[in-house]
Amino acid sequence: MKTDQPEWTVVRPEIEDISTGGQRYLPLKDGSLLAQGYAPTKHRVKLITKTDVQNITAFRLELLNDPNLPRGGPGRSLKGTSALTEFEVEAAAADAPEKATKIKFAKATADINPPETPLDAIYDDKSGKRRVTGPVEFAIDGNEDTAWGIDAGPGLRNQPRKAVFTAAAPVSNAGGTILTFYLSQKHGGWNSDDNQNHNLGRFRLAITTSANAVADPLPQVVRDALAIPRERRTPAQIATVFGYWRTTVPDWREANATIADLWREHPEASTQLVLEERDDPRDTHILTRGDFLKRTKLVTPDVPAFLNPLPQGSAPSRLTFARWLVDRNSPTTARAFVNRTWQAYFGIGLVATAEDLLAGRAKCRLILSFSTGWRSNSWTATGA
Repeated sequence: MKTDQPEWTVVRPEIEDISTGGQRYLPLKDGSLLAQGYAPTKHRVKLITKTDVQNITAFRLELLNDPNLPRGGPGRSLKGTSALTEFEVEAAAADAPEKATKIKFAKATADINPPETPLDAIYDDKSGKRRVTGPVEFAIDGNEDTAWGIDAGPGLRNQPRKAVFTAAAPVSNAGGTILTFYLSQKHGGWNSDDNQNHNLGRFRLAITTSANAVADPLPQVVRDALAIPRERRTPAQIATVFGYWRTTVPDWREANATIADLWREHPEASTQLVLEERDDPRDTHILTRGDFLKRTKLVTPDVPAFLNPLPQGSAPSRLTFARWLVDRNSPTTARAFVNRTWQAYFGIGLVATAEDLLAGRAKCRLILSFSTGWRSNSWTATGA
């Protein structure tokens, strides 16, 4: 199982900005690109890279999840889905970049090939054309009314996907090859300001020299679970492996059909924005006059030096800050609370500047001498 996949080389192409329709493609550490900012409903992004790999036989497109995408992606539509209208590649010798040749594909494979399905009403572009999504072959048929779709329905749609496009003849140039990828995404609606895009959200490109490369039929979560020794798998991982295995067993055909019918009855869920700690915290800089394009000094999370310090050795997280804020050693929390309570009852606080309590902290000390109970031991961080 560990050696049944071809060896893939991830490429890190440059984006031709004029081709993005205003959408921003952010390069990530794993070689993937994350679509951000304005989301055009129709564009054909151009990506260029140079490689010294010889005898390239196939190209892989991975669609990846990301917490910055609707429902986690891997697409940018409101459902986290996407539609790939056309996948095209041109190749040119590195010493003759002007002599590019469009690569012909012998076949395309994917880990999901839904049936031909008309677009939802939200993607109506007022052209009157019958535009559809369907199997991955739609991405190489030269027809802008068809697209490879990845919507598996409620409960199943928001997971990584992959497609492999096999070249009709190996691509090779002694001095290296310039590869130009075109990802056409033209299955959005007429109004980009009304969330009618159907764009790829996060994706990664790779090449291989292996013969007969096809898209890995195993979902990534299954392959990850299989990489763990059986005795060390969690119950959830065991269930994941079984859930895929049963779909490959002919004797389970009837049960699989029943389960598939039940999935089709799965209700559409609503979404809610939540806060999740980043695995790799982003850098924060002081901005000149608040301009995000004018970054200056790098800053890190901390508290003012004239107040009680953060607990030694604690992580600079929101939870640490919440616990620090309600710590019994905090000199400001109780007096601020009392001041706002006083303001609520009498219209004006003991310190009139409720947002700048330190300017009148002497008055706060006075009230605290009569209301020490406000420094209550019942304050905890469990609800922070």
